[in-house]
Amino acid sequence: MIHENNTDNHQKQYNARKGGFNMDIKSRYSIELDEIRNYLTDLENGRIYELTGTPGTASCATLAKHLRDNLNSLLNKIEKDKPSVAEIVAESSRKM
Repeated sequence: MIHENNTDNHQKQYNARKGGFNMDIKSRYSIELDEIRNYLTDLENGRIYELTGTPGTASCATLAKHLRDNLNSLLNKIEKDKPSVAEIVAESSRKM
C-alpha cells in the first residue's frame, strides 16, 4: 500500500533526524494512537449520540474535537520528541 510505504519513509527520515532513534513512532506512541483508533472505530460503527440516542455516547462534534485535539497533541509530541504516555507511566513506576 502507498500509505504504508509513505509511513515507512517518514519513519526512516525521523530516525535519521534523531540520530538513529531505535523505537518506531507506532510503538513509542501506541497508547496515543490507540485512543485515536478507538474514536475512529466509534464513528465507523455508528456509536454516536445522533444515531444511538444513548446518554453518555459522544456526539459527532465531540468525537471530531477529541480527534483534532489528540492528533495535534500527538504531532506536537513527535515533533518535539516529548515522552509518550507509556514512557511517562514507566518513568513514574520506576520512581516508586
